[in-house]
Amino acid sequence: MKGNARSIITFRITLAVTAILAHDLHFRGLGDHALLCHPDWSLFGLEAPDVLADLRRLALRGMLIVQSAGGITQISWKYDSMEDLVDGIACR
Repeated sequence: MKGNARSIITFRITLAVTAILAHDLHFRGLGDHALLCHPDWSLFGLEAPDVLADLRRLALRGMLIVQSAGGITQISWKYDSMEDLVDGIACR
């Protein structure tokens, strides 16, 4: 780099943060569609299709079950509390 030039580093939300935010929204009582479209995701530059893709990656790791077809998404939650989720993340 020359002088005051700075490099641009790309940012990507981690799956652990995705899991925590998704569960937080779920535990606040949001439905599956409302969870996907919630404005909090925009803090990470994500829109509903991006959130769905990340949730599918979590499903591949066994953290939840995601079923989506025809614009309808259903999420089945493995953890009953935030404490259980944190324990699940820590054990992985």
